[in-house]
This record gives sequence, structure tokens and C-alpha cells, in this order.
Amino acid sequence: MKLFVLLLIPVSVLAAAAWLASAKVGRVSAPYLYDNPADLPEQKTALLLGTVPKLADGRNNLYFDYRIGAVPPSSTVRAKSATSSQAATTAGTATTNPMP
Repeated sequence: MKLFVLLLIPVSVLAAAAWLASAKVGRVSAPYLYDNPADLPEQKTALLLGTVPKLADGRNNLYFDYRIGAVPPSSTVRAKSATSSQAATTAGTATTNPMP
């Protein structure tokens, strides 16, 4: 019984700390998360996570193409980026779109 109580206290403290940290991250990051791409504020650059233009075997990465095409070009930067990516994937060449 004594061992159970000695283990229960640290485990409870760790669980509470993890829950509080998770809640804090959720509150702090909420203003920066968007469900609708049209709600995004204008930015000079953007980061597209989890995608590369070409797969390791050289084929076009369709996930990348669809992600780039999903954002409506509401600014010249977005329009330029989407157009360059689509042209590169159509031509079969891998490019990255460096933003000035």
C-alpha cells in the first residue's frame, strides 16, 4: 500500500503538469490557427509543412501539388508562388520557390 501511494503521487503530479502544459499551448496558439485559408492575414512569406515538390524516386508529389493549389491566390505573392509551382510540376522539373 505504501509503495502504491509513493508511486501514485509522482504520477499524478506528472499527469497534471502534462495536462496544464497542453492547455497552455492550446490557449497561446489559438489566435494563430485558421480553419479557412480565406481568413489568413496577408503575409510576405508562408511555410508549407510536410511537403516537397518531388518524391525520392523523382515523381511529382501530388500531395504538394494539391496543397499549393488549395490556397486561392489572394495576393501577388501567393499567386506567384502557386503559378511557379504548378509550372514546375507541369514541366517535370523540381524547383523551390524562394521568397525574396
